[in-house]
Amino acid sequence: MDPEYVNGTNNRQDGQDLIDMWKKQQKAKKLRAEYVWNKQQFDAVDPVTTDRLWGKFENKKYLFYF
Repeated sequence: MDPEYVNGTNNRQDGQDLIDMWKKQQKAKKLRAEYVWNKQQFDAVDPVTTDRLWGKFENKKYLFYF
């Protein structure tokens, strides 16, 4: 579920939470994984302690440059 859409819009019709599924898969593989959805979270990621990184951004959110 996207934290910006707490009212239920933009949810999958099958009810699956792909972000949660991905996090659980990474944990089961004993990988240090981070999911980020904004620039502040992205900037806070430590590449030394992160094995996998998933960033999900909307086009309107690209008001900054990485």
